[in-house]
Amino acid sequence: MFLTILVFLFYSAWGVLSLICQGNNAGVKRIKSKDLLGLIPDYKFFCPNPARTDYHLYYRQQLTADRCSDWQEIVVQRHNLAFSFLWNPQKRERKTFTSAIKIILENFQHKPHKAKGPVHEFFLRYILNQASLKGRPVQFKITTCQDLAEKPEEADVFTSLFHPWPA
Repeated sequence: MFLTILVFLFYSAWGVLSLICQGNNAGVKRIKSKDLLGLIPDYKFFCPNPARTDYHLYYRQQLTADRCSDWQEIVVQRHNLAFSFLWNPQKRERKTFTSAIKIILENFQHKPHKAKGPVHEFFLRYILNQASLKGRPVQFKITTCQDLAEKPEEADVFTSLFHPWPA
């Protein structure tokens, strides 16, 4: 009986906290910063801030000092299967991708010359693993697009400098 009450209280508190933490005010950010295990969900399909855009990652290589390859897109998988609410291992990759993009946009969007460190390393290694390229310097860009629009148009939100491949 005691265990049943304890479980009920835990799930009740978790449900209330989940509802409270759907905004973006300072109190919500403070609570989410303490959520080390990521137990508080962030449902972007609810108002007032529904997810309306999607990010795309492109890369190109520097062929010579004055020539570059065409931009190539790296697609981060999105599977909308009927059972993905039960089993969705791609969600972790997509979440990491969007979290890294948010860090870049918050810190380096208007100063790509200062953008270095773990986030850039993440994108370079991600491109290296997905595209199997080596050797030449690489540049990447992030675009945003309202994918659900009738005629979606992409807008550049970040373009890196050319980087040598990580060792």
